[in-house]
Amino acid sequence: KNISPIVLSGHIDTVSANEEEYLTNPYQLTEKDGKMFGLGSIDMMSFVAIILDNIKALQQFAVPIIAIFTTDEECGCLGSSQLVHDFEKCPFDLKYIIQLDRRGKNDCVFYDDVNVAFGEYVESFGFKTAWGTLSDISVICPCWGISGVNLSVGYEDEHQEIETLHIDYAYMTLIKVLSMLDDIDKADYYSLILQEFFSLL
Repeated sequence: KNISPIVLSGHIDTVSANEEEYLTNPYQLTEKDGKMFGLGSIDMMSFVAIILDNIKALQQFAVPIIAIFTTDEECGCLGSSQLVHDFEKCPFDLKYIIQLDRRGKNDCVFYDDVNVAFGEYVESFGFKTAWGTLSDISVICPCWGISGVNLSVGYEDEHQEIETLHIDYAYMTLIKVLSMLDDIDKADYYSLILQEFFSLL
């Protein structure tokens, strides 16, 4: 296995309420008062921009940071399903997975993972547990047996005709993620504990 204690995950596909106009000009973005507005592109671009614009900040860490970019999350997590089909076991020595694909300001979503210690650890960086239904880590984590969390990256009005990104919220999350990476040597290895298994104990 490659040694990498953490993976940053997100998807690069998107859905727009105005599909015809989006396909004509998919990256039409405007900025005003610390917000960015776009046609169906904010949802997926938040994660990609945070990672690619901050490669140098991520390179400060001695251990390599792995980024997973999936496709077809909006179509039922087809890309992440293919990933775990190709890699039935995690190819990295991970402590946990961070997904950057949640709306809002400071949410942390764990889906069916009820690992209390992991939830408390993530919340210690300033996040608050919220609820979600489906995303890439809800496919990846059960297959690999690793805990994962989906963190807010500041967008809202996802899948609407005009989506919004609060730039300051996105960078607040980046600062918190950098703190998590800085703490990775002290962090435990967090195994996924599924909701249905927990209910049987």
